[in-house]
Amino acid sequence: MGYADTDAIAEYAARRPALPFVTFVVLPDIALACIMALRPPFAIRVGASLLLLYAAFYATATYTTGTPVDDYSLGSTIFGNMVLNIMLLTWLTDPIKDFRYVKDPAPLTVRPLFKRIWYAFCIIRNYRLIGTNVHVR
Repeated sequence: MGYADTDAIAEYAARRPALPFVTFVVLPDIALACIMALRPPFAIRVGASLLLLYAAFYATATYTTGTPVDDYSLGSTIFGNMVLNIMLLTWLTDPIKDFRYVKDPAPLTVRPLFKRIWYAFCIIRNYRLIGTNVHVR
């Protein structure tokens, strides 16, 4: 890859609008936590998760952080983890029913809604699920 290719990539990135961080990074995690905590029927979970996946792909294809290196880093770490979390925590498992904290014997299903949302958000950000009954050693 020569300098001309680098300039073309930088020019393309300069034409894209800036990434609205809260809209495409913070709110999808909150929405995913709410979906997990509310535990709607599977069809609704899949539909809502497809909207979140679309938002993640739309953000990576449409917006920029200003530099190609930051775009790559954001796309591969934040949005990559977001896609994995959305599919894992809505399609393959029911974390509020299946997961529980080891030091807390009460299942998450008996918690009030706001505590379930908080626990769901903690599960999203706890990549190895340390402290839960399904943690990765």
